[in-house]
Amino acid sequence: KSDSEGDLEYCGGTIRRGKDGTIELSYADFIRKVKPITLRKEAKDTWQATPTEVRLLRGLIGALQWPATQCCAHLACSVSMLSAYVSDCKVSHLKEANKCLRFAKSHADVTQKFYRYPDIKSWVELGFLSCTDAAWATRPDGSSQGGHLVLAVPPRAFKDESVNYGILEWKSYKLPRVARSSLHAETQAAAEGADALEFCKVFWALCRTPWADVRDDEHRSTGPSALVVDAKSLYDALQRESTVSGASCKRSAVEQVALKQALSYCAAVVRWVSSERQIADGLTKVAGRELMAKRLQNQSYRLVYDATFTAAKKKTAAERSSNEYEGVTRSKSASNKHRAVKRSQARAQSSETQAAAVALDSDDGIFHECCDEVPMHVVHDHDVHCATHTHDAIFFCTQARSSSRRPQASAPPLRTAS
Repeated sequence: KSDSEGDLEYCGGTIRRGKDGTIELSYADFIRKVKPITLRKEAKDTWQATPTEVRLLRGLIGALQWPATQCCAHLACSVSMLSAYVSDCKVSHLKEANKCLRFAKSHADVTQKFYRYPDIKSWVELGFLSCTDAAWATRPDGSSQGGHLVLAVPPRAFKDESVNYGILEWKSYKLPRVARSSLHAETQAAAEGADALEFCKVFWALCRTPWADVRDDEHRSTGPSALVVDAKSLYDALQRESTVSGASCKRSAVEQVALKQALSYCAAVVRWVSSERQIADGLTKVAGRELMAKRLQNQSYRLVYDATFTAAKKKTAAERSSNEYEGVTRSKSASNKHRAVKRSQARAQSSETQAAAVALDSDDGIFHECCDEVPMHVVHDHDVHCATHTHDAIFFCTQARSSSRRPQASAPPLRTAS
């Protein structure tokens, strides 16, 4: 039904059009109506769930699965992981399901937006990004979790610019085969992401030419596209020409060959990003759903090319935090956490510089605990020489070495260094 403001209610979702032409999809009203599971007061986490509680768990998973597949991609991984506990459900799993519901309600204002791109003059200029990720052996049965996210972006997204994107498809799922290594898991997830990329490109082409043959290769190769991965080993394997016979894992090698062929059909390139910049990370790890919800609220992304291929574990905490929250409106807690990291680094540098300043010229009886407040007229040549080898915060002005500066009346006379 449509109300007086033009909003459309359809299957629990609200569709509205903004004044700038942006289309927005929200499931906030649907999520707020979902009720949590009622738990026994005396139940412990290790207790087995009753048949009634299992039935309630199934109902809650089904209620959350609908918005997770229609609008709220940040709920997809949590719902997928919860479904693995239905066959052997404990009280702790029921509490985790209620926690997931609280998370969904606290982020019910996260919507999906589809933007207009005035700089695109033709249908064929629209670009596509398929971001894939995998978490190795994270499910209860030892299998791995995979996920992919297909984005529609303007062509300037491939020029290291921050752009607004529209989500065309996303999926968080159990990988079909048990992976022997993280590379095998990443390869499976990338293959699924390449298939999703090909489907979206063909579907987009048939929207403008529905009479065309679906088997035409031109539909797959039209428009810029890329497969975005954060596994350096997978990126290297897709860049080099390797044979299956020389690979340690034959299954991964065969799938990598098929993946390269699929990407060549789509005229897609492979792009590597560090893990903190991988937008699909929240589709494979429950711990990443908070950051993913914040990213989806802004729907802004920058595909960065790092010529040094520096992994996230080799970066500082401040660098990782800055990359994670790039283009994201920080909450008060996230901003405080980022500032706390900055302050701790500043304190560590300040303690080093103060320790160096305390040791300056102690033989001559000059002892200054705070180098920032040292008057310029009581600094010797020896003091300046030592200070230049410490942090910039205690670098004294070279004008103190000039004899033309006169001491103040209240200051001790300048002594000659021995």
